[in-house]
Amino acid sequence: MVMRKILAIILIVSALFVFVGCEKAPQLYDDISDVQEYIWAEYSDYILFDVVPTIDHDKKTISWTISFRGKYIWNEKKTEQTPPTEVMEGIRECINEYISTDASQLLGVYKSEIVFLRPAKSPFSGTAEDVACSVGWLRNYSNDGLKYDLFSSVDYSFFDEWDCILGKEDIIEIGMRRSQADIVASVVESLPNLKRVYVYDIDVATELSEHYPDIEFV
Repeated sequence: MVMRKILAIILIVSALFVFVGCEKAPQLYDDISDVQEYIWAEYSDYILFDVVPTIDHDKKTISWTISFRGKYIWNEKKTEQTPPTEVMEGIRECINEYISTDASQLLGVYKSEIVFLRPAKSPFSGTAEDVACSVGWLRNYSNDGLKYDLFSSVDYSFFDEWDCILGKEDIIEIGMRRSQADIVASVVESLPNLKRVYVYDIDVATELSEHYPDIEFV
């Protein structure tokens, strides 16, 4: 586990020098590795840092992928004990806590997106499970580009499990593309500062807009 972590950090450092140049690389190394350390302490049994973040200083954006461990995400017993949504939400809380204590952290200063990746289950088996896919994301900005202080935009709808976010005051946007109207309504009512919900269903959006006029349903 230690060697895997060291390798991940080496890859990140090497890439940072290539993508952003020597002058800015040390700060990026410190910022990203510090956040990884913070997350790793709690969630190393569930995730890997095996994809180098993409950083664009001109646009001030960071795109980062966190991969679930195959031995966790494809183990029904383990995911029942610790649901993937709980892991993703816990990571969001870790990052927000870190940003709150360090206002200069690039993940907070830049528009940042973190995508969670489910690895292929059994390559070459001829099924849809052969292909790695995105199963959730976190952002510190809205879909129309408005920057948030924290990671307040989330989408865990691949799993359609929402208990882990109920009552959270720092969630402003949420993607719920697989959920029925009654499930969306129960989540909406529990999030006091929610402003926008992506349901990707015009009928559900129309129905909920009538009951919650202060929230935008897309």
